[in-house]
Amino acid sequence: LEMEPCDLLQVIDEVVDSFRPRAREKRQDLRWQPPQALPQVRGNPRILRQVMDNLLSNAVKYTQEGGWISVSTEEENGHVVVRVADNGIGIPPAQQPYVFDKFYRVESEATSEIKGTGLGLTIVKTAIEKHKGRVWVESNWGQGSAFCFVLPALKT
Repeated sequence: LEMEPCDLLQVIDEVVDSFRPRAREKRQDLRWQPPQALPQVRGNPRILRQVMDNLLSNAVKYTQEGGWISVSTEEENGHVVVRVADNGIGIPPAQQPYVFDKFYRVESEATSEIKGTGLGLTIVKTAIEKHKGRVWVESNWGQGSAFCFVLPALKT
């Protein structure tokens, strides 16, 4: 995995722009207010793009028509925190510990029509850990989810 100083804001910007047509199709409000500045991270831009792609793909897929999706970033204690939140169907508490497991898919009436391999979040977790970060989910069943990850900021 080739690592280099990486502008995460640019990566996120590109991925959010690429998802705007899909969100518009479902009349979803895709919110992204980039901060003025964000420290660079040591990373692989292609892999980090795939992370954002997987998180936004899930957010669009599991959020109802007319819902909202929000992407945000902040610097916190020498780290960069990225959050992809939505007001979609959410994840039952009993299933949350397993969402990053390979081939795991949340099973419910609300997800029965949604296609997927169960690999997207496994890829996200593996990629973020290879970047010396961590990823987690915060979710309320029926109210939405937030997938967050944190990466060490490059010291300037």
